[in-house]
Amino acid sequence: MWFSKTWSLCTDGAPGVHVRVADEGAHTDVVGKYLDRKPSGMTLNFSFNHWSKGCRDRREFCIRAVAVHEFGHALGFTHEQNRDDAPEQCRNEKASGSVGDYKVTKYDPNSIMNYCNPAWNGNGQLSPLDIAAVRTFYPS
Repeated sequence: MWFSKTWSLCTDGAPGVHVRVADEGAHTDVVGKYLDRKPSGMTLNFSFNHWSKGCRDRREFCIRAVAVHEFGHALGFTHEQNRDDAPEQCRNEKASGSVGDYKVTKYDPNSIMNYCNPAWNGNGQLSPLDIAAVRTFYPS
């Protein structure tokens, strides 16, 4: 596996996903294995003072839901709405980031990786198709 299974303070050149905490939009600079050793490759927000202010009253839920989405990128998953089989309105209005190399499952409207999900960030839960995709690439 290309990332460490332990948490530690990131030092320059250390292996794994380097997570920066800042009051700005959560994101990853790249997807999957390309995050390895990348300084500040992932940014998470724990305060929500300047970004997603609606999360200030439900911080724990938002931190978890956003982190699950961003770690989906660390595992190599891109946004569902970028797929060519996503509904046209979703593709046009919500496209963000890169397009994946190939499709692991059918289009998933309930994916935590889908900005068009009727539940914000999938309510912080992986959908059944999210779980199937993770199991495809990371079998136990």
